[in-house]
Amino acid sequence: MKLAALGVIPRKEKQFNKKGIVSVETLLEYVPDRYADYTKDTELVPGENSCVVMKCTNLSYINSRTPYIKATCVYKPENRGYVSVSVIWFNQSYLYDELKVLSGKDVRVCGKFEINDYNREYCCINPQIFTADIESTRKIY
Repeated sequence: MKLAALGVIPRKEKQFNKKGIVSVETLLEYVPDRYADYTKDTELVPGENSCVVMKCTNLSYINSRTPYIKATCVYKPENRGYVSVSVIWFNQSYLYDELKVLSGKDVRVCGKFEINDYNREYCCINPQIFTADIESTRKIY
């Protein structure tokens, strides 16, 4: 059965065709190579997608050769002390005005967290979610 029978518009049908999906049958057999499940909060795990609620303590714009925004956050895992986390957005200076209102608030950060080799601190570069609206972001992306 053709994809048009499902009401798929021609532009979307071309996108499907690029992935090898040419009929309803191949659409049903298609398995995405990755997805991000942000329905639940997780622990910080280096090298993996995590979703945690933490307090944003400071937000600054650094105007260097590669401008970036840096948010310093504090995360309180269960049964341990506080952990400092840097959240960085490269080449997205237009987000600064939206993000600066979140300073001092609890925020939900979802993305891939790593441990910085320089100062052994957790960092998340270009997170997929960074918001104070914690409940509305519980989705699968």
